[in-house]
Amino acid sequence: MLPLLIGGVALAATGYGIKKYFESDENCEKAQEAIFKGCELLDDLSEKSERFFDGINQCVEEYFEEKEDEKALEEDDIEGTDSEVHHE
Repeated sequence: MLPLLIGGVALAATGYGIKKYFESDENCEKAQEAIFKGCELLDDLSEKSERFFDGINQCVEEYFEEKEDEKALEEDDIEGTDSEVHHE
């Protein structure tokens, strides 16, 4: 029971401290600026990660296209070899 009381008092004291901090207009402006900077950083990071994953997807697609082309060539070679054997 005592830990719950101590936790409640600590939570109330933290809430009161935050309330007092944001009563000042200067502190509110600082917090807003920090939030806006954080949003700008997240937008920038989002754009960079999108370009990164687009590049990865393109590389993967090219890789599998090459593998499909190689497989098609191998199948053509096998079919060509079979037809040559049967014609002899």
